[in-house]
Amino acid sequence: YTVDLSKLSIDDITFDNKSNLVTITIPHALLAYVTVDVEKTEFEETKKALFAFGEIKLTNEQLNLLEQNIQDAMEEQLNSAEMQTKADAAALSQVQKLFEPIVKTVDPKIILATAFAK
Repeated sequence: YTVDLSKLSIDDITFDNKSNLVTITIPHALLAYVTVDVEKTEFEETKKALFAFGEIKLTNEQLNLLEQNIQDAMEEQLNSAEMQTKADAAALSQVQKLFEPIVKTVDPKIILATAFAK
């Protein structure tokens, strides 16, 4: 998941003098890419058919189709509402950690908050 901070502008940062609060408004986290880590992939034992001999062999086309199905299943799971909520929570936390030291160098009394654009 990523948050594109390159599009942040001055309009995305507000300061409330009364509460000494800086609020940075960021976009929601988006799934950037899915990478299947073959090294960490676990395969279950294949069951042999009655007249099957040796290991199962896949053609390149079958292997590509299998990998695409795995990719699609992972993207479907990662784009679920539950995972998006977790990604957004992590995004708020990480952006807070990124900007807080900068804000604190300006004035240690300033409170930083992060929120999502509406």
